[in-house]
Amino acid sequence: MHVKKAQDVFNLFHEKLKDEKQEKFILIMLNSKNNVIAQEIVSVGTLDFALIHPREVFKPAIKNSAAKMKLPTAASCGVLNPKGNKFSAVKNS
Repeated sequence: MHVKKAQDVFNLFHEKLKDEKQEKFILIMLNSKNNVIAQEIVSVGTLDFALIHPREVFKPAIKNSAAKMKLPTAASCGVLNPKGNKFSAVKNS
């Protein structure tokens, strides 16, 4: 499948994730022509939060020789967030 914009990501995952009860952080790996070469659920979280570490995102991308990545989240309400605009970072000491 060719993925170039947020709607493409929505079309790819909406039916699979619409009834999910937990937050999921998804990695979509693309080649240089924006074709999906692999996809993986990186983290399954709680009702509204998924903990991720950069290593868990980049390791499969490097292993699959991905040229690009899309990182949507699937909220527990079944709403796919392909723009990834609800990220927050916390620094652990």
